[in-house]
Amino acid sequence: MQQTLLRWIGIFEVYPNDENMLNGAVGAFVNVIGLAESCTSFVSLAKHKLSNMEFEVINVNDVELVSDRLQRNDLVDELLDLVNNLCDENPILFDEFHAYVE
Repeated sequence: MQQTLLRWIGIFEVYPNDENMLNGAVGAFVNVIGLAESCTSFVSLAKHKLSNMEFEVINVNDVELVSDRLQRNDLVDELLDLVNNLCDENPILFDEFHAYVE
């Protein structure tokens, strides 16, 4: 029996493994949207994809179901577009990386 995939959102803080990836910035925050069976599997899938992109995940915050965020009307259009583009072939999607220097 296949489990239902739920839509998740969270903020991931990352450090680049290559200093040129973020134009010399030491790290970045990125909103991640994903399809997963549970919070734990969402975080694991996102960490794996970020690792494949040569990022190290430092911190994960505010992970919750997209439906909970929508009930509070707390989802900007750009993130809603990502939610609508989730599919089995693309279960993890990223918003813009917001880099910082210190």
